[in-house]
Order: sequence, then C-alpha cells, then structure tokens
Amino acid sequence: MNIPHRTDLVVQFGQFLTVLLAIFSQTDVTITLYNLFLLWYGSKSQWNKVIGEEHDTSFKLWLGHIFVPKVLKISQGIAILGASIIINLQSKNIVDLLKDFTALFVISSVDDMFFTMVDLGYFGEDLSKESDRLKAIEIRKDDKKLGKYCR
Repeated sequence: MNIPHRTDLVVQFGQFLTVLLAIFSQTDVTITLYNLFLLWYGSKSQWNKVIGEEHDTSFKLWLGHIFVPKVLKISQGIAILGASIIINLQSKNIVDLLKDFTALFVISSVDDMFFTMVDLGYFGEDLSKESDRLKAIEIRKDDKKLGKYCR
C-alpha cells in the first residue's frame, strides 16, 4: 500500500471527514442487514409476498431471492467501504482526496441510479410498473408481537 507517513493537516482533516462520510453514506450494509432480518425465513415472515410469490414459501426460493442477493449486497458495501478508506488514506493532497472520494461515491451509487432510471421508464414500461409495485411494499416490524409482516 502506498499510504504516506506524513501529510498536511488539511489533508488529514479531509481524510477524517471523507472516511466519516464514507461510513455514514454506505447504507448498503446497514439497510440490507435490516431488510434481511425483517425478511428472515420463517412462518411469521411474509417475505414471499415481497417477491411476488405468495403461494410458495420454500427455503430454496427464499435462499435464491432473499438471502443470496442480500449477502452479495452486504459484501459489495463492505468492499466499497474498505476501498474508500484505503484510497482516502493513500491521498497525498486534498485535490486527489476529493477526486478519489467523488469517484468512489458515484460508483457505490450506481445501483440507486439504475433503479431511478427504471422507475422513470428508461428500460421499458414493464420494469417501470414493477418498480412502482416494489416501492408500494411496506416492510416493518410488528412491535406488539415482535413478529414480522409486510403489507
């Protein structure tokens, strides 16, 4: 790794701020973990309604449609966060630091940008309708019973 031993105070402060911003803006890990726990395989969870398979509650379906995609998204978030921290620490001046952080921030936002494009109809009317259906699904925790449900 090419991490400089000493940098200016301005660069150190910028590194501190960009690492904090990277941690706070990396919602792929926290939100995905929360969703994974809400959609956990079990009798009280209605995860199958979320994916549009209301009559199929097989473990294989849950594994392929809920667990594996969520684990991959968590892995992607951790990798981007690790790369952000390493690249930020390698910066020798504030301009390179901000340039690198902006590039990583755009890369980590690509999935959200594609969802917005799908929602706006750039990839066809069918996908746009499906994104509307997905946005209407509400996942929340039932505080009274500590069970899980979807509506």
